[in-house]
Amino acid sequence: MLSRSRPYLTRRRLSAVLDHVATAPDEPLLFLYPSWFTSLPAHRRSSLTRNPSLNSSRQYHRPSKRGSNVSQLPAQSSTGSHSSRHITTSSVAVGRHGLDKETTTPAAKPEASRRSPFPQPTSDNTSRWTPPRVRSLAALSSISPRDKKKLQHRQSELDNTRKNQQKTIEGRWKDQAAVFERMLRMNRAIPASAPLKSNQLELYLREETIAEFAGLVSRGENIFYRHVYHGCKVHVKPLSESVGMCRRVILEGRPAAVEEVKKELLEIGTLQDEYDPVVDMRKPVVPIYPRVDRRIHKDIPLVRGTWDMPKDPTEFTVDQIVRQGELLATVRDFTHHVEDLVTSWPNSKEQPGKHGADVADALETLFLKSAHTELISTASLNQALSFLLERKQYWIAHQIFRSAKHVATVETFNMMLKSTALEQNLKRFRSLLHGMENLGIRADVETWLAYADCFVSPSKKMAVVNSLRQRGMLQETTLQRTALRAVLHDLLVEHLHDGGDMNSFLEKIARDWDSTMWSPSMVNQMMCAVMRVNHLKARDQLFQFCRQNGLRIEPYTFLLLVGTCNKGNILQALQYMYQTMEDPARELTIAGWTRIFLHAWHGGYYNICRVIWRYACMRGHAASRIAERVYESLLHEAGPETTFRRAVAARLILGIDLGTPRPTVAGRFYKLKGLPADHSADPVKYLCIQVDPKERNNQLNVSEAILARDMDVARFYKPQVSFRAMLDAATIVDLEWKELAREKALAREGALTLEWMRDNIIQVKLLPHDRKDEKKKKQQQQQRWRRR
Repeated sequence: MLSRSRPYLTRRRLSAVLDHVATAPDEPLLFLYPSWFTSLPAHRRSSLTRNPSLNSSRQYHRPSKRGSNVSQLPAQSSTGSHSSRHITTSSVAVGRHGLDKETTTPAAKPEASRRSPFPQPTSDNTSRWTPPRVRSLAALSSISPRDKKKLQHRQSELDNTRKNQQKTIEGRWKDQAAVFERMLRMNRAIPASAPLKSNQLELYLREETIAEFAGLVSRGENIFYRHVYHGCKVHVKPLSESVGMCRRVILEGRPAAVEEVKKELLEIGTLQDEYDPVVDMRKPVVPIYPRVDRRIHKDIPLVRGTWDMPKDPTEFTVDQIVRQGELLATVRDFTHHVEDLVTSWPNSKEQPGKHGADVADALETLFLKSAHTELISTASLNQALSFLLERKQYWIAHQIFRSAKHVATVETFNMMLKSTALEQNLKRFRSLLHGMENLGIRADVETWLAYADCFVSPSKKMAVVNSLRQRGMLQETTLQRTALRAVLHDLLVEHLHDGGDMNSFLEKIARDWDSTMWSPSMVNQMMCAVMRVNHLKARDQLFQFCRQNGLRIEPYTFLLLVGTCNKGNILQALQYMYQTMEDPARELTIAGWTRIFLHAWHGGYYNICRVIWRYACMRGHAASRIAERVYESLLHEAGPETTFRRAVAARLILGIDLGTPRPTVAGRFYKLKGLPADHSADPVKYLCIQVDPKERNNQLNVSEAILARDMDVARFYKPQVSFRAMLDAATIVDLEWKELAREKALAREGALTLEWMRDNIIQVKLLPHDRKDEKKKKQQQQQRWRRR
């Protein structure tokens, strides 16, 4: 839809312009004043003042540079409520035994606290204070996985401080009070819109003109500097302030610098109107409107364009791109360089897991270099922070954010606030709000949603979201979906506890939230809530709803469903897999392959184990836990008449291409040392005979070699039959074997022997995998991508 003169521009990320704009609130949220932390018992305050050791400063440890090392949550952990009393919904009261008859200490409360929807604190004068991890363990069964992750971060911080936990918890109440008061002060002090200053100039430019100058089309604000004379600040305002096809741009600086930058921008627009080949970013053939809102723009045409957002990775590695970073001279070059880094290929195919850390180190070096300070823009900063926060490189993200705070916007701060809320670091949250106040950035709805995300208690999160809805601050579709995603798990748990079902819940959400669009992440949240409540009818209704609407269920949901199956119940696990995946061979993760294999292994379904083993090896997903189970079986000695299940299983599974007349390419490099010559045609048969004790070590060596060979040789093959069809056939054979074994047991005959099962085991047909054809296909795809 867009014509361009140079092909390399097609790989730049051009944000799709949609009507997703967060409008700043006009008045503060006065209801959120958390006054309950001020009503602490008097004896608790006096005990703190008497103990001088509790007044010492906290010790904070610097986090790891490569990411946060969060300790695992112990079996008895904090419930997430800062007062550690209870976490409640409207239908489930949670708390430790003995706190049912708590009474609130009478105290004078200000008027603001009477309007607060938060639950008031309670005091227990009959018992001493108990650590938070003992308080309400029952709440852990109903909170969402995301909130459990918050508890892990919070527990890690409590362990690192190594101070009295009572003071830590009480300090958190004060931190939340400071956060709330600062947000209220920001809303009162910072105006929603300010008049132009004497050194500012207002322009209205098209998106392609800004993209030619800055290197990227951004849906949000974008700030960068053009260093002519004494410098000029270019501030691209958000989409809500756009007019027609033009974005509002504010130039700030000395008159000579502002005039020079204005001249450059207008000249670029003129060249684009003339379709001059010198300009890389040409004028679109069809009009593109930054904000499509018919309530404001009545003359928007039905035929219009939008910006493309290609996500194809570059063909260069991280090291190759880093070497090109020495020639950066403009804001546009710097933005393109950051985009190439976050879409690069790993340096080593053998260690792809280090790719995120390598990119993080490259971004840190790039942004912290003093010569690049004048080249940083909001678009490049947000790209880097989004990549780092997604991969939990929190320390590097905060280092880059501090060095580039001069181009930060409310969108940048919201990204950092959301990650800080997940870390449960209220001190850093308050520091970020202080930075917003110093820069004159007003908190928007996303900021308040990030504040709600600091809470783990469902009632507190719901109070924030309900107040935003009542004030009409969730009119935008994206904001409404973000708020719904924050409370969806808790709403469904409460609904199911009240006796409702899934169908009525979906109708309620469609009616109350005006939401008929469901994403895979929201389906995953609902499935997590259903499984934690163990509501089987709601689970089946959700499966039916997903099938009717074509919704995909994420791999994590499949792991959660399989975890509810009894040990060895592979038939139920396969049913869940068929309900959640269209192509299991491609969609299963390493953890998914491991779960279904172990279920089949413990259930004694040898044919299913054989199919899963071979397809997992061909996909390269044969995890160490699977290999350990197979190797443990090989340690048991077996003969043709062996019926012991643990000894039989591995000998029915191994040998992905052994014993067939077709030679293999990998067979040249795998010489099974110690294999007798009379067993060269079928090496697995050598493992199915009983040998002398002196030859037992040689037999074990051969078995280890066959195990390693299967995991390596499988990449040279591809299956002839689909994974699901083979699983169906293997299931039928295993059920017939179990029925035959049951009949033999009733007739008091011998069980199925290893020799009989080897003769009747299902065969997995394989085809040679031509790597040359795959390489040619990949080259053709890259050529087509370059032509775009």
